[in-house]
Amino acid sequence: MNSPRLIFEEVTMSENDFEVVETNEDQGFEEVATNEDQGFEEVATNEDQSISEIGELYVGKPFVSWEEVIIFLDEYCKRKGFGYRKGRSKKGSDQDVKKRTFLCRHAGTFTSNKMASPENKRNTQSCKVDCPWHLNINKNAESNYIVTLFTSEHKRHVLSPDTANLLPQFRKLSEPMLTDIKFWTLEGNIKAPQHT
Repeated sequence: MNSPRLIFEEVTMSENDFEVVETNEDQGFEEVATNEDQGFEEVATNEDQSISEIGELYVGKPFVSWEEVIIFLDEYCKRKGFGYRKGRSKKGSDQDVKKRTFLCRHAGTFTSNKMASPENKRNTQSCKVDCPWHLNINKNAESNYIVTLFTSEHKRHVLSPDTANLLPQFRKLSEPMLTDIKFWTLEGNIKAPQHT
């Protein structure tokens, strides 16, 4: 009876054997580049590149418009793994928003609305755990929007970038889902029965 044999080969490579591989950014493949001076390879994925394009928040960071602020915050919060909510805002004499506060969705404390009778008690949960993350943005005289106060600390809740898209503010129906809904409601003649 013949038994299978394993053959091992020793493979050696020098630093000159590395290739530079370039791919299309839309495909999401890794790009491999070599650094001949230091003798190691750098691997940068498109995800890492998009993170560096988003940037960080800091006091003095400028924005052009409130829309740019919202787009930046959405991407920043998804990357860091938390949700935010709008806090207070102040309007100027021309009814344009001059100052806006953004808070972590876990900011604040829960205040109970207890009822006197136990049978009317509602068992609910709250996500408010008094997280101190805080961001103030002011509009200056040159119509630029500047970060004036930023507290980056989170407390008493978990930051999870992997599940950030499941937070209520980031949940959205995808295009295939919307197409299916449109098909089944308009062309599939599916209507909800109405009872009188």
